[in-house]
Amino acid sequence: MIPQHSRPPQQVPLGRGPRTLTLVGDQLRAAVSRPAATITAALVIAVVCVIIFATTGRSAATEAQVIDSVNSMGTRLITVIDNTGKAGIDHSAVGKLEALEGVEWAFGMGPAVTLSNPAVGVTMSVAPPMRTVIGDLPPAVVLTHGRAPASGEMILGVDAQQALGLSQASGTVAARDVVFPVVDSFTAEGELSALTGWGLLPTDDVVPLRYVYVLAEPNTDVASLARAVEAVLPAAVPGGVSIEMPAQAIQLREVLAGTLAGSSRQMMILTLLTALVLTSITMSGAVAARRRDFGRQRALGASRSAICVAVIVQSLVAGVVGVTVGLLVGLPVTFFSSGHLPSLRFVGGAVVLLLLVAVMGSLPPAVVAARRDPVRILRVP
Repeated sequence: MIPQHSRPPQQVPLGRGPRTLTLVGDQLRAAVSRPAATITAALVIAVVCVIIFATTGRSAATEAQVIDSVNSMGTRLITVIDNTGKAGIDHSAVGKLEALEGVEWAFGMGPAVTLSNPAVGVTMSVAPPMRTVIGDLPPAVVLTHGRAPASGEMILGVDAQQALGLSQASGTVAARDVVFPVVDSFTAEGELSALTGWGLLPTDDVVPLRYVYVLAEPNTDVASLARAVEAVLPAAVPGGVSIEMPAQAIQLREVLAGTLAGSSRQMMILTLLTALVLTSITMSGAVAARRRDFGRQRALGASRSAICVAVIVQSLVAGVVGVTVGLLVGLPVTFFSSGHLPSLRFVGGAVVLLLLVAVMGSLPPAVVAARRDPVRILRVP
């Protein structure tokens, strides 16, 4: 006889009140208390993670290195040129172009003037040019001693300094009988390496521009940005302006990126599919080992969704452990094999995909466990 105050257990719908959190906590403890299946699934994920970073991750790091090398050829540089010197590119162009979306930096230069060394007394046979500069110097221009020039002070490229016969980046140089103080020398990298043969004179004066250099941000469509530059460029005679971009280098970068990424993506897809199958097999074994436990839970009122959550939580715990171990092993393997690490974007994407594999691999065995008849499981032969 059942006392009046006793009530049969009621099935609480999943997702109401603290029931979901309690269920998840119980399954986390169950996954830890039954480590065999969890460790096996974690090892599968860890091995797959290491394989991904040793193959696809290495390819991604190599691809980034190759693309950086191609970018050093100037794939992101847009050059605005006044071909006749009469187009009248306004000095405000630098500020307007810097404000465009996708622009990393921009600066302009005025007409060229021949430099001479007053200490020598005559113009050099191969005299370097000097150009006024509108806007901030880009990071590619590296000062030798870090002495930033003020308006009216000149800096010399290392090649221009040698051509002028200056042993140190100090003293004075002349241009059209005007003497300018030299405060530092500089080197230029990548697409601006030609500047090392010039003298640069930052100025606040209003001068017409002969050249405007615009660097696009990474992953920006350079062709679209070039059209935007042409649309907003303030010039008295727009027809006298040409806009150049490294079309051949851009095409080379796209071909290399597509070739390098194609094979690595196929390898990654194949590896993830293999991990999905292995995870599903591992979790099927775990479900078979816990079938009587799940049968008791169903008999006591646990819903089918609760049984599914139990299997998914166990697989997710294994996925988190496996991904952590895989990162600790896979990243050093990638670095020592290629000399570079894959980008944070690649690492984050790989982690998310592996966790999805852990969850998706547990879905078939979770559905099987939830649909089993608890009476048949608990029946004593």
